[in-house]
Amino acid sequence: VVTLKAAADYETKSSYSFNVVATDNGAGNFNSGSLNVSQAVTVSVNDLNDNTPVTTSGATGSVDENAATTTTIYTATATDADGTAANNTLTYSLSGTDAALLDINATTGVVTLKAAADYETKSSYSFNVVATDNGTGNLNSDKAVTVSVNDLNDNTPVITSGATGSVDENAATTTTIYTATATDADATSANNTLTYSLSGTDAALLNINATTGVVTLKAAADYETKSSYSFNVVATDNGAGNFNSGSLNVSQAVTVSVNDLNDNTPVTTSGATGSVDENAATTTTIYTATATDADGTAANNTLTYSLSGTDAALLDINATT
Repeated sequence: VVTLKAAADYETKSSYSFNVVATDNGAGNFNSGSLNVSQAVTVSVNDLNDNTPVTTSGATGSVDENAATTTTIYTATATDADGTAANNTLTYSLSGTDAALLDINATTGVVTLKAAADYETKSSYSFNVVATDNGTGNLNSDKAVTVSVNDLNDNTPVITSGATGSVDENAATTTTIYTATATDADATSANNTLTYSLSGTDAALLNINATTGVVTLKAAADYETKSSYSFNVVATDNGAGNFNSGSLNVSQAVTVSVNDLNDNTPVTTSGATGSVDENAATTTTIYTATATDADGTAANNTLTYSLSGTDAALLDINATT
């Protein structure tokens, strides 16, 4: 009976080679007169499934939002120290929180999404990759993995401020005549930080604070010269790097009306003299007062006539004509 001095380990040594020698005891007590024979023997070690797989791939991955569902978001890799394919062939599977949202190739370990990622809906996926061998007992190991979704600039800003505004004529040039506001549904400041600017007919007459969206006039408004300002407010995000060609923007047409104030005094245009015949009928016009008012609206330029002075009590005046 042959026995091992130390337990066999297939992965260290898959067989033992030796000779067994049979010796007779002729000529007394196995001395030089004895005869013997030897036989070369090879004892093979049977590989058992005694090694658990070891996952060698990392614990993290990443994927761009909107990437095709064929995109590899993670590749599971593992080793199994067993020495034969009967025990070290691995199959990959998934478990954990988001496993139902993913597919894995059981042979290659490639993980893909069932539906394209959207950072604004879900910013990461958490799951376990499980490597299982095909030996008796199907030993396995798992590793927790988190795949982060990269936020892309895939949302155009939306202007939330209105299309109109107003300002009193003669108001200080520090007066806010309109405030542009907008939102951007991208979830990170790298893509949703907005800058405001102006374009359009009267843009050159205005200033806008690029950060706050506050619009002011470069010169005080005068209703009689210009009764409204027409311009576009433009909201641009900083996606794809520093407001470059990858940035997205939206514009809105705005009209700011100028409010007419009573800032013009009437000017009398009729003369300083008149005449009338004595005995003329009292219905006779002895003078017609005329005047103008440079204000631009009826609310401020409609005139009423009246009299004062030494002989005012002797006269009548039609307040309208």
